[in-house]
Amino acid sequence: STVAEDMQHALALAEQVVPTSVLLSVLSLLQETRRGAPKPKVRTLIGAVAALCNFAQDANVERSIGNLGGVELVLGVMMRTKKYEIQIQAMRFFWNMSFSRTNQSKIVDSGALPQVLLILSLRSGKEHAQLHAQACGLMRNLATGVSAHKRLLYRSGVVGVVCRSLGCYHRDRSAAIQAAAALHVLGEHAPPIAEEAVKEGAIKSLLASLHNVGDDWEWADQLLHALECVMMTPQGLKPFIRLKAHVRIMDLVKRTTADSTFQRAARVLAVALSHTDEAFIDKQAEERDFVADSDDERFGFEGAEDDKDEKKVASMQVSLPTEIRNDLADMRVIESMCTVIHSCRTNIEVCEAVALTMQNFIVDVDGFVEGEQSFPKREVGRHTRFLMEVIEESIHTEGKRLHAMNFVCHMFRVFGSVCLDNAGAVFLYRHAAASKALEYMQAYLDCPQVQIAGCTFLRNFANSRYRVREAIVHVG
Repeated sequence: STVAEDMQHALALAEQVVPTSVLLSVLSLLQETRRGAPKPKVRTLIGAVAALCNFAQDANVERSIGNLGGVELVLGVMMRTKKYEIQIQAMRFFWNMSFSRTNQSKIVDSGALPQVLLILSLRSGKEHAQLHAQACGLMRNLATGVSAHKRLLYRSGVVGVVCRSLGCYHRDRSAAIQAAAALHVLGEHAPPIAEEAVKEGAIKSLLASLHNVGDDWEWADQLLHALECVMMTPQGLKPFIRLKAHVRIMDLVKRTTADSTFQRAARVLAVALSHTDEAFIDKQAEERDFVADSDDERFGFEGAEDDKDEKKVASMQVSLPTEIRNDLADMRVIESMCTVIHSCRTNIEVCEAVALTMQNFIVDVDGFVEGEQSFPKREVGRHTRFLMEVIEESIHTEGKRLHAMNFVCHMFRVFGSVCLDNAGAVFLYRHAAASKALEYMQAYLDCPQVQIAGCTFLRNFANSRYRVREAIVHVG
């Protein structure tokens, strides 16, 4: 079969890197000795496992070690010996061995997962951050394999373990990155896992770690990616707002210079804003969730507002989606998002994420406080000319048209919401939005999504003012 042929080819290549005879010599040091025979020294076992770790960094040698029974032998050593030095080397070995599907299955079938979880429960001191980083890396790799592995991880309580590792070691870069990566892979397209992560305090731990990233944007990207995944469930909105996550993310947007961080931050805000005004208000649940738990001080978060303010919020029946929009409006999120587009106008992925944030923010939103400056739709209207320039660049730049399709769709929906406000419609009218819309639709005649979004915008635009309708008819 093809699988068998691939394995034979990998073994042949591995032979050229590390001969089988060498691997067998190292593996023989890990075999359980007969009764009465002298036991190998701990130092010898550590050295043997460390050597296998280094060998396993080569993809083909990794498969060769698994084929020779290395997974079972190292697991046996880890179970027989309680020394931390061996456990940490064994954890690194399993992590390095978990990149191929074949060895992922071997690790799961050998029963290594319960042992890994047991060790993590026993080793939770400050000095054990590296152990948890390696274990989270292992669980991330296992989650990328067959779907049965992800289900097994979920049933085994891995989500809670990863969240606790992140909570304990949110200041440690390696542990936090690996835990966040594991959360992202586990929770992707899996709402039950996202809900479980929310219950286990994942949002608080991710934000606590985000507080420590400084200018390390790679670290920030991993945390934001996991946060985006967790926020796919509406249950995440309460802790997200209580901990002022959107405020922290907006601060990050103002500090960062990395396109990838702009994109990740915008996607988190877009997901948080995508949850609708449905039954989020439950007075008892609201008061319960607003109670600051014992971990707040440890994570550097302020507790809830006083009881009087909590009851006031509950009595006003302000839904959580409205609350987050109120806060973002006060922070001039539209101005910030337009600044990001200006900085990253050549990066269509960033522009798409920002446009989605703007779309989710202003859809069905009329304004929050008095004063023209606070009307989000009018703020978008003021940037009409600039936003249309970016759309035109995306459409007419060679090789970008196809990639810009979603960006154009999002902007059509943004403009469709803007023109529901009379003042916003005037801004669009001044910049010939009707003729521009037809131009964009012509560029995507083969894309139904763009045509639908464009027609929706023209419908709303035509309903705004009579002279606007005349302009639309005039341009054909």
